[in-house]
Amino acid sequence: MKFIPCRSCHSSRVPGYLSKTDSDGFEVLVECKCHRAWRAEQTLAIKIKTSGLSEQDRSFEIDQYLGNKSKHELKKLKRYVESFKDFSREVLYFYGPNGTQKTTLSKWVGIRLLEKGFSVQYALMQTLIKNLMIFDEEERRDTCQKYYDCDMLIVDEVFDRTKITMFKSGYQIPFLDQFIRDRLDVYKKGMILISNKKVEEIDSEGFGYSLQDLIQRKVILKKSLLYFEDRYFDEVNKSNLKGIFD
Repeated sequence: MKFIPCRSCHSSRVPGYLSKTDSDGFEVLVECKCHRAWRAEQTLAIKIKTSGLSEQDRSFEIDQYLGNKSKHELKKLKRYVESFKDFSREVLYFYGPNGTQKTTLSKWVGIRLLEKGFSVQYALMQTLIKNLMIFDEEERRDTCQKYYDCDMLIVDEVFDRTKITMFKSGYQIPFLDQFIRDRLDVYKKGMILISNKKVEEIDSEGFGYSLQDLIQRKVILKKSLLYFEDRYFDEVNKSNLKGIFD
């Protein structure tokens, strides 16, 4: 985005900066509010691009959520973002059928946290597992360190065998199990997990009772499971929106 100076600084010798005279009579340049805002916007755009989110995700506001069945969960998300420092070690589990705006809401959380200056990463569980299993140690470290270091990690399509390629031996599970435990218990950083599978189905989906027990302790006991049941397309149809050829 190109910088466009405001009326206060457009005629300055250096657009975006205001010329002032200090106590010794020397000229000093002070950054204009418009340039500071532009610079912050540029920084945010870079953070969004490297987080796995996109500029398009910024267009959604939580008040645009369609449906009433799970609207009470939105209050929890607003509080979560507003008081993130208090919740930064917790695990949120977004559960509900496909098409219930879970991913959209998780990305809203991610964008809002980026705007507040926190670091965020978004990834599919399939991608996360694949990266955790990179054979070359240096390449694996370079690829995966961001998942450990970020303030908030959002993992989508979790614990669903139809969306994750699994070996019959379950070879990938220890890598995933160790990562989640390190993230939560060693790095002391939270996660948002998004799934159409119940927490009590993790084991039967092939991810092992150990992981199921861990997530149950982190989610069920902390009452941080959010259930979404408003199907986006059903709600759109209720609105009887016009198509482009209507």
